[in-house]
Amino acid sequence: MSSDFFSKNSFEKFDLPLNLNIDLEDLEQRYFKAQHHYHPDRLRTSNISSENTITDYAAAFNEAYQILKDPLKRADHLLKCLGWLVSDETLGSKQDPHLLTFMMELNEKIEGAITEEEKKQLESFLENEIHHSWQALENSIDKQDKDMALTCFMKLKYLHRLHLNLK
Repeated sequence: MSSDFFSKNSFEKFDLPLNLNIDLEDLEQRYFKAQHHYHPDRLRTSNISSENTITDYAAAFNEAYQILKDPLKRADHLLKCLGWLVSDETLGSKQDPHLLTFMMELNEKIEGAITEEEKKQLESFLENEIHHSWQALENSIDKQDKDMALTCFMKLKYLHRLHLNLK
């Protein structure tokens, strides 16, 4: 591997296409293979010259794996690779007032949920919204609709946060 490895995005490090949906089992196998190959104990048998360098490769693969195995981090990374998301400020400039109102109302419902039945209904609703938002994000990426993709991603981030708050 050459030094340009470190300038590759997480998809490229594992030789995967830029895609929201990836085979997580395949990713895991690629990660374990890289982890085995670049383990610091293998330094003596490696053509890599220094312990720092092999440690850097191992850390880079680990970081890329952590990004790709998490759906929200993967979506964030993909949008950045596409040049659609430069920073969280990009999302801030795309805030839809209807979406913000919807999220505030949903948050109030979550805070007001007392019974297990209310919480289960909200959890089911959130899971359904997350599923539909993922589909919308995939479709907007396929159609090269940057604005819709950013709106869907922002909605997914909110929904994920609310889902965590519910639990």
